[in-house]
Amino acid sequence: MRDDITKYLGTVQQSTAKTIASRIGMDQLEVARELNHMLADGLVEREKKHGAGNEYYYWLSRADRAPEASDQTTEAATMVEASSAAPATDAIERQVIALRNQIVDLNARLEAGGSLRVQIETERDELKIENDAMKQANTKLRENNAALEARIDELTLGPVGAKSPLFVTVGRYSKPMRHDSLEKAQKRAAALVRGEKESRVLVLEPVGSVIRGSEWLPRKTA
Repeated sequence: MRDDITKYLGTVQQSTAKTIASRIGMDQLEVARELNHMLADGLVEREKKHGAGNEYYYWLSRADRAPEASDQTTEAATMVEASSAAPATDAIERQVIALRNQIVDLNARLEAGGSLRVQIETERDELKIENDAMKQANTKLRENNAALEARIDELTLGPVGAKSPLFVTVGRYSKPMRHDSLEKAQKRAAALVRGEKESRVLVLEPVGSVIRGSEWLPRKTA
């Protein structure tokens, strides 16, 4: 098994125990145990995989990365070259691994930030719609209130510019009607009763008025 692991790691920069077991067709637990023995013997090195719990990357140690050759002179020269280049290569590989982990972390943060931004924009749009609806309801309420106040003024004080309050006739089935004199109010009341449109008609005579911002003003009698 050790030879299979060494042979596989000689073809890649790094790999996990799970991947190694899958590639060489061995049980993952047995491969992990053998990797621990190889680590103790100095045949492999490892580094914890970022964000993967207790999972590690394994790679051959610098001594095992030296290529084999039949010629002793060539092998010695190659080993010298490998030993001199190994620290730089090892440092570069570690930097690459660290950069890859940073890229994964930044991508995860970017995705989370994008989701949060979409959620905030959605809530903002919903609040804007709700605010617009409340503004429309408030405007409608003000319009209705103003119309009601105008109607009250019209019934009690008469049209704008009237010199004196008007008389009003009110029946059960007839709409209220304003009159500028008591005689006209009485005529309409009598006509409604005679025409059997009403059994009783009230003639309302103003006794005073309240003006916004002022006190009660009783009507002056002769």
